[in-house]
Amino acid sequence: MDAFTRGTATQRAVSRLQGAESGRRWATAHLSLSGEPIYDAKGQFRGYHGVGTDVTARIKGEVELRQAATVFTSTHESVLIADPRFSIITVNPAFSKITGYTADDVRGKHIDMLRSDRHAPDFYQEMMRAVDTTGFWQGEIWKKRKNGEIYPEWLTLSTVRDDAGAVINYVGVFSDITQVKQSQARLEHLAHHDALTNMPNRLVLLTHLEKAIARGIRSGNGGAVLFIDLDRFKNVNDKPRSSCRRRIAGPGRTTASPTHALGRYGSSRRG
Repeated sequence: MDAFTRGTATQRAVSRLQGAESGRRWATAHLSLSGEPIYDAKGQFRGYHGVGTDVTARIKGEVELRQAATVFTSTHESVLIADPRFSIITVNPAFSKITGYTADDVRGKHIDMLRSDRHAPDFYQEMMRAVDTTGFWQGEIWKKRKNGEIYPEWLTLSTVRDDAGAVINYVGVFSDITQVKQSQARLEHLAHHDALTNMPNRLVLLTHLEKAIARGIRSGNGGAVLFIDLDRFKNVNDKPRSSCRRRIAGPGRTTASPTHALGRYGSSRRG
């Protein structure tokens, strides 16, 4: 308030006001004050004449906008905001890191520029049907980076509506799940292949055998199962895995036809 006594025409002050129903709790109100100080004939300050406007809601909104901007720029997930025609309005830094596109590269462009060829048109039609009916869609989708690389992402696409219910924006939040997919593929491979020889394991062989028996019954043709026992397998087992794979799996793979199934049936035993 001291600034007002120095003749400043417009000031903003923050006052602590006690609400009637808030007991001993204090609420902070933001006031925008404008006017002039009043002096007597001797030049002594006697008061202040002006108008005060409650700008608490506006200041609160500004704080919330700054907080939202901080989240937008600092989050590790990519954020894309588009208009009702799906033209890109803005993206955050994580978007550029994941896709390789800068904000200037994509601003004003249709979001289809990020599409890959992995999905049929029906996929996108179902996605938009969900967005229109429920307000959002979430799932795994394959997109294309600026360098042409196809990659998987986990996407949440949501609608933003005004008070009248009209769509004013679409917001896409996604993360790159390439490493997750690679880990899943490795686990899937380990579940169906022998760790030592990298050949299909007993589970895969039994599955192939069941299918072969079923085909034989339907067609009336026979089949054959050949077991090969490796003597002194411990000596082979003690060698590096890459050497084992070449010594054991290599010859079989070069002689087997595409209709044959080759694997290690005894992978659960040592030798």
